[in-house]
Amino acid sequence: ATSTMAGSNLAVEGVRGVVSVSGDIVKDLMEMFLEKSRESPILKHAVFVSQARKAGIEVSTVWSGQHYDYRLYGAFLKELDIPKPEYSLKVDKSGSYGKRMGVMIDGVSRIISNVRPDIVLVYGDCDTTVAGAMAASRLNVPVGHIEAGLRSNDLGMPEEKNRIVVDELSSLLFATSTMAGGNLVSEGVRGVSEGVGHTQAGVFPESG
Repeated sequence: ATSTMAGSNLAVEGVRGVVSVSGDIVKDLMEMFLEKSRESPILKHAVFVSQARKAGIEVSTVWSGQHYDYRLYGAFLKELDIPKPEYSLKVDKSGSYGKRMGVMIDGVSRIISNVRPDIVLVYGDCDTTVAGAMAASRLNVPVGHIEAGLRSNDLGMPEEKNRIVVDELSSLLFATSTMAGGNLVSEGVRGVSEGVGHTQAGVFPESG
């Protein structure tokens, strides 16, 4: 699993403190329960935090979603053994793209300055991923990207632009497949790439 391997690899490299940045907890929960998504960021985050803490790494978690309320969603998180986030950015998604990005970059920057982690970990290809990577990069804190190297080869997709930007800013690139790792090599991405597989295979049983 990508997140499991990421936690183990960071421990080997001497990382003791991580800020883990992810997206809207409500959206993630809806995708997970209604669609049985195997690629939900909330599960990637949960797997990583569990393994990282077992390895003695201190993890501070950040969610971007404005709808986060532990009183409402805490039961779901507890059932799935997903830790309560230390920080919620409460981003208003009704605002413009520029305003949302500014709020997220500023919020993550403040958290990084306060926590002073060894690395900032981001997941996938959402706008929160870009904000976390940009905030860390501007503060000269290494970025680790879980699911690095994925490409659709369609620059008309906002997610494709996000993937490319985050991979360029990342020091550690956790690739899910040989093809993803090959994409990073062919693009000349400078970070260290490690093939670690998919994140939560087996979280949901196959039907039939």
